[in-house]
Amino acid sequence: MYCANPGRDEPTGNCTAGYFCNETSTVPDQHVCPMGHFCPEGTGVPVPCPAGTFSNKSSNTKRGDCQECKGEDK
Repeated sequence: MYCANPGRDEPTGNCTAGYFCNETSTVPDQHVCPMGHFCPEGTGVPVPCPAGTFSNKSSNTKRGDCQECKGEDK
């Protein structure tokens, strides 16, 4: 969650999907979700793509944005 005005008793709201918020966030899209992670609405810490998946773009919003790794055919 983020707090638009310091010193509030309650947060302003959830951070936006594709972004994450921490204790310094003053807007809902302060920190872009990094590559290899996804950030649903309200994320405080980016969630890593599960083992065997990856993402080479930022601002992912859901687990489905992580793509399966494909092994080489032998």
